Amino acid sequence: MAKYLLALVWPWYVLFALCSGQADAYIANDRWFRTATNISTGSLGTPITLTWSFAPDNTLISGNTTGTTVPSNLLNFLDTNLGVGPGGSDLTERPWFPIFEQSFNRLSALSGVTYIYEPNDDARAFSDTNNARGVLGTRGDIRLGGKSYGSGSNILASNYFPDFGEMMINTDQVTRFTNSTNNSRLFRNTLMHEVMHGIGISHVESSNAAFLIEPILSTGFDGPQLDDLLAMQRLYGDVYEKNGGNDVVGNATFLGTLSPTNPIQIGTLGNSTAIAASQIDFLSIDDDSDTDFFSFSLTERLHVSLDLTPRGATYMVGPQGGTQSPLNTLTLSDLSLALFDINGTTLLDLANANSAGVAEQIQRQLLPGTYFARVKGAQNDIQLYGLGVSASLPVPTQLVWVGNFGSTWDTGITPNFSAGSGMATFLEDDHVRFDDSSSVKTVFLNGELAAGDILISTAGTYFFTGSGSIVAGNLTIDGGGFVVLANSGNSYSGETRVLAGTLIILGDTNAMHSPITIASGATLTMDATDAASMTSSFTIEAGGTLQIGTATSTTNVFPDAPTGVFNSGTIRVLASETLSAVAGGGQIEVVQGTTTLLANPAFAGNLTVQSGAVAKVDDGAGLGSAATSVLVESGGLLRLAEGGMFSQSFEVAAEATIELLGADPLSDSARLSGLGQVDGALTMPGTIAPGSSTTLAGSLSFTDDLTLVESSHLEFQLGGATAGVDFASLLVTGEALLAGTLDVALTNQFMPTADNSFELLSAAAGVIGVFDALLLPALESNLEWSIVYNDFSVRLLIASTIIFLPGDFNFDGTVDAADYTVWRDGLDITYTLDDFNLWRDHFGQSAGSSVLGASSAGAVPEPAMLVLVSAIALAFSGHRSRR
Repeated sequence: MAKYLLALVWPWYVLFALCSGQADAYIANDRWFRTATNISTGSLGTPITLTWSFAPDNTLISGNTTGTTVPSNLLNFLDTNLGVGPGGSDLTERPWFPIFEQSFNRLSALSGVTYIYEPNDDARAFSDTNNARGVLGTRGDIRLGGKSYGSGSNILASNYFPDFGEMMINTDQVTRFTNSTNNSRLFRNTLMHEVMHGIGISHVESSNAAFLIEPILSTGFDGPQLDDLLAMQRLYGDVYEKNGGNDVVGNATFLGTLSPTNPIQIGTLGNSTAIAASQIDFLSIDDDSDTDFFSFSLTERLHVSLDLTPRGATYMVGPQGGTQSPLNTLTLSDLSLALFDINGTTLLDLANANSAGVAEQIQRQLLPGTYFARVKGAQNDIQLYGLGVSASLPVPTQLVWVGNFGSTWDTGITPNFSAGSGMATFLEDDHVRFDDSSSVKTVFLNGELAAGDILISTAGTYFFTGSGSIVAGNLTIDGGGFVVLANSGNSYSGETRVLAGTLIILGDTNAMHSPITIASGATLTMDATDAASMTSSFTIEAGGTLQIGTATSTTNVFPDAPTGVFNSGTIRVLASETLSAVAGGGQIEVVQGTTTLLANPAFAGNLTVQSGAVAKVDDGAGLGSAATSVLVESGGLLRLAEGGMFSQSFEVAAEATIELLGADPLSDSARLSGLGQVDGALTMPGTIAPGSSTTLAGSLSFTDDLTLVESSHLEFQLGGATAGVDFASLLVTGEALLAGTLDVALTNQFMPTADNSFELLSAAAGVIGVFDALLLPALESNLEWSIVYNDFSVRLLIASTIIFLPGDFNFDGTVDAADYTVWRDGLDITYTLDDFNLWRDHFGQSAGSSVLGASSAGAVPEPAMLVLVSAIALAFSGHRSRR
C-alpha cells in the first residue's frame, strides 16, 4: 500500500496511488472497508469509526529505503521538545496530547468519520498487511510513529492509505513542530493533512484557492477547506449520517418545533472555498443512492415553506501535477425535495422542477403534528445544500356553500363553494358558511377538513355525514334550525358555539376536544355512539340546554363521564350516565335511565328526577354544598350514597322514592318535603315538611326508623280537618323518636273549631319521646291547642277554654251520647275503661251546671298523655321518654 508525504516545498520524493477515472477535485481514491470497530464499513458515503493510538518508541516502522525498517522515536521527540507533564503511561496527561486530540476532533466534526483515541498499542511493526490492523483494546486503526527523514529533508510526514492508517512524522522538524503560533496550527494542519490521506484522499492543486490536501503545507488557514470537506463527505457522508444515519424516515433528523417567529435553517455553510476553524454547519448528499430525512413539528396550523438550496463555489482545481480547470461545486448534483405527512409515508408534495444548482421550494398549509422532508440527488456525486423551513399564519378565504357540483365538501377538489364571484374549492384554513341560500343541505365530508371558522346558519335542517372529519377550526350554529353532525372522527380544537337552534352530535366522538358553549335558548343533543375518550368541556349558559341521549337512544354516551361540564343552564339526561365536574347554578334533569352524580361541591343548581328515572348522588358531595333543591317527581328514584352530608331542599313527590344508601346523610340545613317515600333509617337534624307546594293530600312515608334531634324542625300546614286531604301527615313504618320543634301553620284560610282533631304522625313500631318546643298558630279566644302523645301516634286537639267537663270527649260542653261514640271509636287507641266510667258518672252535665265551677276549667286528664298548650308556644324542658 502506497503512502503520501507532506512537504513545506515540493518534496523530493512522492508516491502516488490514484484510482482510474479519478475526479479532478476532492480526489477520493479509496475508503476503509474494515476497521477495529466496523467489521464491514458499507458502501460509499457510509460513516465509519476509526481508533488512533501512539506506537511505543522502538516500534519498527518503514525506513527511508524500500524494504527497510527503523525504530519509532515519536514519543521521545514529543516529550523532549513539547514537555512530559506529570509523566507516566497515560499519554492524555502530556501537554502535547491536545494537539493530536484537537486535530482528530476537527475532522470528526466535519465528516461521517468518528475518531476515538485507543490508549493501548502493542508495538507491532508498521505494515501494509493485515498483521498490523487495528484491534480494540490492543492498537488503533491509525497508529502514530516518528522517524528521521534525513538531513535537509522538507518532508513533514507521510501516511498509509486505507485500510492501513499508519502515520510517520519527521522528528527532524523540531523548529516547525514546536511552533505554538495559532495554537500549533502548523503541527495540527500537518496531522489533519496526513489523516485525510489515511481515509483515502489524494493531493489536489488549485491556482485560486487554498486547500489542506494540497501537497504544500499552508498555515494561512486552519484545518480542512471546501475541497477537503467534499472529499471527506463524499467518502463517508456528513455528520448526520452517524449513529444510524438519517437515510430512512424512522431515523429522520429532528429539526425542532416550527413557528412564525422560529424559522429553522440547517446546512447554512458551503458557499465559499474558505472554511473557518469554528464552522461545522455543512450538509450534503454524497451520491445518487443517498437519502436524507428530516422532521419538524407544528403546534398550530401554519403556512409552511420548505426551501432546498444547493451550496458551493467555483474554483480552479486539478490533481497534483495535472491540469487545472474550473469547477462549480454548486451544480454537482440535481437535488429534489419531498414533503411527507405525519405518518411518514403519504407524499404531500414533491419539488423537482429546477435544474442542478437551482433551489427547490414547497409551500403548503399544515396542521399541528410532526412532518418529514426528504432530500435526494440525481447524480453519482456529492452536493452540499442547505434546508430552510419557515412558517407564517395562513390567510383564509371567505366561502359560502353552494353545492352546485354535488354534496361533497373536500379540500382543493370540488368547487362547491362561492368566494363572491365564481365557484371555488375549499382550502385549509378557509372560513365557510352554510346557510339557507343553498338547497343542498345534506353535506358529505370527504377527507380531513381543516377550516378556519365554520358558520351554519339555518332555519331548516343541515345534515353532515360521510367518512371525512373536521380537524381544525371553530364551529358556530345559528338560525334557530337543526344541525346534525353524523360523521365521525371530528378532532378540531377550536370552539363550538351553539347560539340558536339545536345541534345534534351523532357518531364516534372520541377524538373531539373542542370546548362547547350552549347559549340561552339553544340546545345541544349528545347522542354519540361512543364518547369514552371525548375531552370536550361544556359551558351551558342560562337558558341553554345540554341533552344527553334521546327518548329512543338510552345508551351510555359518556362511559367515563363528560369532563368540564359547567352548568348555568340545563343538563337533561336521557341515558345511563355519569356526570362529574358539574358547576354553576343551573338545572340537572334526569329524564330516563340511571344517572350518577360524582362528588363536586361546586354545583349550586337544582336536580330533578323524572318518572321512571334513577339518580344516584355519589359520596354525598355530588350535588355540591351550595345546590339549592332536589325534586324527585312521581315514579322517580333518588339514591343518596353513603358518607354524604347533604344540605339541600329535597322534595319527593307522591309515588316517588328517596333511597338512603348510608346512615344519617342529611345535615341540619337540609329540608325534606313531599308526599312520597323515604327508604332507610333516617336521623333528621334539619326540617321535615310533609306535603308539596301544590297539594297537602297524602302523607310522607318512612319505611324505617325516623329519629328527630334537638335541631330538628317538623313543619305541618293545616288546610282543613280531614287527614290526607286537608293536611299531610308522617307515616313511619319503624319507630319515631321525637325531639326538636313542632311547627304548625294554618293555610287556605282554615280556622280550627273545638271539635277538630289532627293526627300528624303515626309510627307502626311506636312513638318515643316528645317535642322540645311547639310553635302553634293563634286560635279563637275560646280555644286552645292540646297535644296527645300516644304509643303509636301524635295528635293535635282543639280544646275550649270556657270549661272542660269530665266525659265531654267531643268538647261540645255537654256529656251525652255523642261523647260515648267518640269514646267507643277511640277505645284502646285514645281512651280506656276509666274514661268510660268518667263519662258515665257525668252523663247529662253541661257547661255552666253547678257540678263544675269555674275553677275546674283547665287541665282535665285525657287518656294516654294530654297536654294543653297556649295558642302561641309552650316549651317543654327535657326529652320525656314514655318507655
